[in-house]
Amino acid sequence: MALKYKTKKNILGYILLIPIVTCLSVFLISPIIISIIRSFTNWSGFSNDFRFVGFKNYVNVFTKSPQFWNGLKVSILFSIGTLILQTIIGFTMAYLIYHCGKRLKKFLQVVLYLPVILPATAVGILWMFMYNPDYGLINSFLKFIGLGFLGRNWIGDYSTALASVIVANTWRYAGFTMMLYLIAFLNIPKELLEAAEVDGANKLDILKKIFIPLTLATTEINAIISFSGSMKAFDMFYITTQGGPGNATRVVSMVTYSTAFQEQYFAKALVMSLIVFTFMLALTITYRKIVLSKGRD
Repeated sequence: MALKYKTKKNILGYILLIPIVTCLSVFLISPIIISIIRSFTNWSGFSNDFRFVGFKNYVNVFTKSPQFWNGLKVSILFSIGTLILQTIIGFTMAYLIYHCGKRLKKFLQVVLYLPVILPATAVGILWMFMYNPDYGLINSFLKFIGLGFLGRNWIGDYSTALASVIVANTWRYAGFTMMLYLIAFLNIPKELLEAAEVDGANKLDILKKIFIPLTLATTEINAIISFSGSMKAFDMFYITTQGGPGNATRVVSMVTYSTAFQEQYFAKALVMSLIVFTFMLALTITYRKIVLSKGRD
């Protein structure tokens, strides 16, 4: 009787998995397989008339596409910069809000999370006005405090363009990181914090020995989400800098886009996408192994 009940539960479990497996197959696995197959063709993307060309596209990308590798470098720099800033600012905001009063806490959560739900177009245009060299808020503020000589065309200067987009993107998504950490903080047992205070621990000790260690899992989740999201960034760059000046902000997604839709060489663009996908997959697996090995230690 027990065996029959267990068998029925297993069958029900497999039946309930069918919709999930179907969706994964149709919307995730199938496109990847099709992309891999078509990356070995001369497919233009606008016609079903194509032929297999072997590894020609891969050879072209690896040996004759400096724009792609420069774009990949820019994307990695952007992702690292965004991850560091977003994590520090998000954690700090969450920590400060955690110690606020109930009403102020709710108000700050809404206000600081608001940029996350704003459309990319609105955020991009807002920061274009902020960075404007003539009437932008940043240069105007620098003039007001007597530091007008530091003003510049922030997104038009090769040395500051990428950093400027990193700041804008961090402003947009820091609220998301803040919410992740705030949820983690609220799950810390209050008894533990009270015991630490009774033992004479100050705020800094509690921060270093309780808040930071007990939110390492959240830091890991944030790192994966932030880095992978930043590697796919396109909209902020397209709206604010168009990849300029020069190739300072021409991220890999913009190179892939122009290869597919302007050069009409989808097969080559697929190779670029697969390289980025493989890079991200390898990075995530390596990161997970390092974290898990440290956890065992």
